[in-house]
Amino acid sequence: MANGNLEVRVERVEVKLDALSSSVDRRFDQVDAALMEQRQYTEVAYDRLDARFQQVDARFEQMDVRFQQMDARFEQIDGHFEQVDTRLDRVEGHLGRLDRKVDRILDLLSPPFGGVTGFALRPSRSRPSLALIAQLIVN
Repeated sequence: MANGNLEVRVERVEVKLDALSSSVDRRFDQVDAALMEQRQYTEVAYDRLDARFQQVDARFEQMDVRFQQMDARFEQIDGHFEQVDTRLDRVEGHLGRLDRKVDRILDLLSPPFGGVTGFALRPSRSRPSLALIAQLIVN
């Protein structure tokens, strides 16, 4: 009987062990499914994040191109300012030359006795001729 009782006990242990093994297998299958679901979610999230980074990179590239265009435009504007500066320097030179000529003419036309310019008490006979004035203007 002891031998029969032992067989019954061993069969019970085998049944319990089989049930426990099946339960553990089901739990591992559930964990595997949860891990698979989490992995898929993570991959989708990374794909979305990667797509967003690509959009941001593309926008930065557009901004770089726009900044290059702006830099080129500023270089053109700088060139125009340099041209204007050169022209203004020439005008300043011409105005200085004209100022010197006008000063020479005024010196010639001023009364010999140091009176007020443009006003003489008596007519001066030493006034320059129009030809001399024209020659001073040309030079």
